[in-house]
Amino acid sequence: AEVHEAENGVVAVGDTVAVDSDGAVLVSDGPLIATIGARDLIVVSTPDVVLVVPRERAQEVKGLVELLRSRGRDELL
Repeated sequence: AEVHEAENGVVAVGDTVAVDSDGAVLVSDGPLIATIGARDLIVVSTPDVVLVVPRERAQEVKGLVELLRSRGRDELL
């Protein structure tokens, strides 16, 4: 998918629309991601899962993956 940078530092991949958003990273390999007023968020949409996390906490995704793995879930893998 094509990576493009919209206004206000929004980085978008896939089917996305960002309105009045700033510093967001939007990645869709599934349905449309539409944001209004998103500030410094990472939003990832795949056919199996939607992940929303503040950019400053992105390093915690690894812990979430481990939690899901311990519960027998593999969507983020």
